Amino acid sequence: MLPRISEIIQESIQVKQYVLTDQNMLSSISEMVEITVTALQNGNRLWFCGNGGSAGNAIHLANDF
Repeated sequence: MLPRISEIIQESIQVKQYVLTDQNMLSSISEMVEITVTALQNGNRLWFCGNGGSAGNAIHLANDF
């Protein structure tokens, strides 16, 4: 089990390293953050939805906000 856990963690690290080196990805993330913050500051709402497991993710994300 330990090798599989290590593999999963390593894969997560690789994804994060990729994101850090991809300027298009970083720009997209920055743009999404700015749009979201501006919307909330202007009194707008964010809506999250999902079906099945995605509904659970949506609820969790809504609670984070």
